[in-house]
Amino acid sequence: MPEGELQAGSNGLPARVLREALVNSMIHRTFRVNQPIQIIRYGNRIEISNPGFSLKPEEHLGIPGSVTRNPIIATIFHETNLAETKGSGIRTMRALMEKAQMLPPTFESSHELNQFTIRLLLHHFLGEEDIKWLSKFKAFNLNEQQKCALIFIKEVGAIDNPTYRQLNGVEMIKVRTDLHDLKDKAILTQKGKGKAIYYVPGEELIKLLPIQEENEHGNEVSVQDKDDSEHANGVSEQGENGLTTQSGDLTTHLDSLTTQPGDLTAQLPPELQNKLEQLGQRSNSKTEIIDVILELCQWKSLTLNQLSDLMKRKDKKHLKNTYIAPLRKQGKLEYTIPEMSNHPKQAYRTVSSK
Repeated sequence: MPEGELQAGSNGLPARVLREALVNSMIHRTFRVNQPIQIIRYGNRIEISNPGFSLKPEEHLGIPGSVTRNPIIATIFHETNLAETKGSGIRTMRALMEKAQMLPPTFESSHELNQFTIRLLLHHFLGEEDIKWLSKFKAFNLNEQQKCALIFIKEVGAIDNPTYRQLNGVEMIKVRTDLHDLKDKAILTQKGKGKAIYYVPGEELIKLLPIQEENEHGNEVSVQDKDDSEHANGVSEQGENGLTTQSGDLTTHLDSLTTQPGDLTAQLPPELQNKLEQLGQRSNSKTEIIDVILELCQWKSLTLNQLSDLMKRKDKKHLKNTYIAPLRKQGKLEYTIPEMSNHPKQAYRTVSSK
């Protein structure tokens, strides 16, 4: 297809980036499961998901070298010039997005869901407001990668090592050095332990964050910290509270993210309250539990902790692995903060049926 004919050009997204993302999904998908490639257009991003996790470790994505499930299909795309040189597709997408002054693509490879997702964020990086805001950090002598991370944190509220690496296309040793430097300068605060480490705004960043705005309920939107121990216990998506981001499609209602379980129960519609009471009084079929989860997340965006408390399910891992993860794979539930899957304030909402 000639350059520029794709509709994506109207929102600033380079057509070659979208083409490469689609080709990547077709080349690397698995045919062992009967599941289509999903392309979802949101207000501020495009997500392309294919069945089959990446055969390359996540930390090696973007490094030259290709491992493909479908070498014959890959050869056809390469020989017809519909795909970049083997192993260079992700690097090309990053370069083109940078040239268009847009945030780099992010990737999520899940063994659990047997799925690989590319997210193309339709956010222009370093607009006039961003440049003006970053100028406030001049005294800290930050590099370009650190500045990119600050823009991301301003939008999303937190960042972890894999996300920093994907945004900037750097090695893990550079990731750790840069983030530790930001921590030492009190720009970021480290939370969690081990592989669950993540970073939230520190004292210096909080001082320079934009003035808080009121959301549709008249409440101030802010980033709230999360208890370290909860994020470090092996379940990465169980924020007790949630995050309201500044991106329109990623906004999670503040009132649903700051209330305690008892408060949430009191807010439930009578019909939902009755269904939850019945769940605790008798054995339930998997279908009934799924229906309740979908109704709850349609009523309000909820974290794993909130779902577990409302449904009186103590085993969060079982709830996540048996119900939530499959519902995400089926496209029935979605993250409220898709840019960072293990965000400490991650929550779920039901996908509206068209």
